Amino acid sequence: MKKYWVIFDMDGVISDTQKYHGEVELEILKSYGISTISPDNITTITIDWIGANFAGVQPKEWMKKLFDIHNKIDQFDIHKIEAEKNNLLLDKYQWWASINFVAWAWNLINILSWSWKFILAVVTASTRNCMLEVLNTLDIVNKFDELISIYDNDPKTNEPYISKWDPDVYKNIVEKYDLDNFVMIEDGATGMNGAIKAGWKAIAVLGENNSSKFPQTVSQHKDLSTLWVEEIVEILNNN
Repeated sequence: MKKYWVIFDMDGVISDTQKYHGEVELEILKSYGISTISPDNITTITIDWIGANFAGVQPKEWMKKLFDIHNKIDQFDIHKIEAEKNNLLLDKYQWWASINFVAWAWNLINILSWSWKFILAVVTASTRNCMLEVLNTLDIVNKFDELISIYDNDPKTNEPYISKWDPDVYKNIVEKYDLDNFVMIEDGATGMNGAIKAGWKAIAVLGENNSSKFPQTVSQHKDLSTLWVEEIVEILNNN
């Protein structure tokens, strides 16, 4: 019998934890003396400014630009910065952050998890420890067949994966379930465009404050309340 693989992005699609990424990134920038968009511009960098200008863009790309503009490129060490970010996120999740579902996410995940037709996965650009803190707090870790962090090592190279849409991230799981067709539910334009470039199906979750520009050909929903199982199946079956 045919099965369908549905991959949920975690932050911003399942959990409201995307805001904590912005808080941590802002904290890291300030620790390097970067608080305005340029040395000669008084506009203060805020979480909203980061979201409006770099939603879905990896920190290694947009942070590098800010470090360069502020003549601090010699201090830019992406491995160090990513480690700082993930440690700060984990600390928030473990001790004081309030973690909640994005609207209607629980309903859709619950419906899909009860059906034999679907293999469910969740993917995150955070570490596996951060992912587990979020999913355990929401009490849905057992709803997913696979948990994917881009900080997991590629078995072939023993190096972390490049990004969420690196096909190698999913290769072993595709072979495990003998699947060749799946859909990603994303809230970031970068992840969405990467998925499409890789030849995958994709569904966009816009959210209330999402400024990402999604391709018009992609199914778009303000939240998951209007995304029905039938539509997911139709997208997966549409060649």
